[in-house]
Amino acid sequence: MVPYMAPTGKRLRLTACVLGGVIAVTTLFELVNYLTLHDADVVVVEYPSNKMERWASGEGKGEDDEKLLNKKSKTPAEQSEPVSEEGSTNVEELLSTEPDRCNISTPVKVCLPGFLDVPLLEKYLYDKKTDLMTCVVNNNYSPYLQSTMCFLKDKERFMSAAKSIALNAAHETEHCKQMKTYNNLDSLIQDYNTEPKKWRQFAVVEDPIQRFAKAFAETCYNTPEWNDAAFQEICDKCIDSIPCFIERYYRRLHVIAEGEVEPESFDLRFIPQNWFCKFHNSIDKYQILQVPAYGGGHEGVSANLANFFAASGVKKTDAESIGDAFEEVKVAPKKKGEGDDEFTKALKEIRSNQTLMKMLLKLYYFDFKYFESEMNDFTDCRPFFMAGFLAGETPLMIQEGRSSGGSAIAKYTSFKIPSYSAAYFPIKSQEDRLCIKNLRTGGSNAFYAVQEESDFRLDKIHKNLTKTEGEFRRIFNIGTSQPVLVYDDNGHIHRGVVSDRLEKVRVYLVDSGKTVDVPYGEVLAIPKGHWLRDRQPLAFRFIIDGLPEDYCMTKEEAEGIAAYTLNTSMYIRIRGTFTDENNLGGFRVSLHIRRSPSGPEEDLRELIMARKFKEV
Repeated sequence: MVPYMAPTGKRLRLTACVLGGVIAVTTLFELVNYLTLHDADVVVVEYPSNKMERWASGEGKGEDDEKLLNKKSKTPAEQSEPVSEEGSTNVEELLSTEPDRCNISTPVKVCLPGFLDVPLLEKYLYDKKTDLMTCVVNNNYSPYLQSTMCFLKDKERFMSAAKSIALNAAHETEHCKQMKTYNNLDSLIQDYNTEPKKWRQFAVVEDPIQRFAKAFAETCYNTPEWNDAAFQEICDKCIDSIPCFIERYYRRLHVIAEGEVEPESFDLRFIPQNWFCKFHNSIDKYQILQVPAYGGGHEGVSANLANFFAASGVKKTDAESIGDAFEEVKVAPKKKGEGDDEFTKALKEIRSNQTLMKMLLKLYYFDFKYFESEMNDFTDCRPFFMAGFLAGETPLMIQEGRSSGGSAIAKYTSFKIPSYSAAYFPIKSQEDRLCIKNLRTGGSNAFYAVQEESDFRLDKIHKNLTKTEGEFRRIFNIGTSQPVLVYDDNGHIHRGVVSDRLEKVRVYLVDSGKTVDVPYGEVLAIPKGHWLRDRQPLAFRFIIDGLPEDYCMTKEEAEGIAAYTLNTSMYIRIRGTFTDENNLGGFRVSLHIRRSPSGPEEDLRELIMARKFKEV
């Protein structure tokens, strides 16, 4: 037994120092933690309990995507931010705090990034005889492509077992099951000792909204074997609510894009198609075959496929068989039960809800942009087309695009608005048929007109500018309304006028009516006296004078206007300009219609305000 020793002053001081040191270290540790977690935006992600393996473990081994993904945890990483109870959604809140459209005049940062190099979103099939190579994008047409490539490798063996290039032939035919697929091109090149420059590469892509609706139906309704899986929770938490589901996926795909989590197997159905196949550095090498939306135009795709394969060295009859087989591919996934089509229900709900459509546009903007899918469904303002001559206050009558009064009436009409700055490009009217379209830019009542054959003329301008681009210098000190040149993503030069200078330079393109944001240092100045300053634009912006700025046409009205003005004469009167920075170079106009050369004049604005076109 150790005898009790009364504490001395020295021992007391030592004990106090030790306790003080422990308290100081603990306090410092907590302070560092607090500053680290509270001085920055922190997204807390709940990872699975077991460590995730890298997909790279299966590269080049011909393993199926599902097998590779099944090696990983079945529990998806989720953000800790809870979704509202009872399947409610914050989609409206997201749209109220971010621009409601990802178009050329909206900062792309609000959209999901495009052309990311995400690991193992590659699945290649190759035929040595024809040097045809396809990259399989995860959508409803993957089995068709596998069957097609299996058919090309051994037609006789394929037909003896499968009889036709049907949707599931590749999975039902033994030798097709053994067909090797590749998760990277290096392994393919090594196995076949082939040169990529000899390949004919192609991929099939699908309308993004249709693809999303199918993926939603498949994931949440039509895959019974997934019902008890941990990642089914994303469907269960939303209680059949598509807005809730889109909100969760909007956040989830952004986390995947930032590299904080890896995709799970069910994510492949929702991941943007432009992330697959290393399109970020190879899209120009592919023949992209676009499947139209909502089941339309399968015959056209079939013909394109047949022509592509025939031109690639496939026997004509075989190429036609491949093309014809595409028409057997069903757009919609399997039904849950008799008369129960969740895909159609989902598609109708999405298409009828502008908020959901705009959210999906943010997710799949680059799919729409680069795969040329139709974007008209994403706004209440729908395009409509009219023919007319640009004029001052003198009406120029036209009939089916031609002057009704002879050359004496259809003269060149030049005008200058006094308040129109001399630094702007001059606008000169001439005898040109105009195509007037709706364009969502600064406000709802915003349109632009382009001349016929503007694409052809724009191409000529591109060629001329390319030859003379050495005449122009890069500038950093840029003034508003200054005439400049800017490059697009394809390296083409465009004429424009500076409309704003924030983090980037906002430029109104005078030959397309669009607005782009470009970095400082990538803007070229046009010298004074240069011929580009005097060449008239191919497009001009306008608003309908007297129509409320927040007025947005419905699809019904646009169709009514198109029907009402089909065989009429129309002209434009310039009423003035509008000079706010987002619509630099625009005009206030009135549009006038005559149903016959001697008939009374009708003002389009008055007809719109009287709800005339809602009755047609």
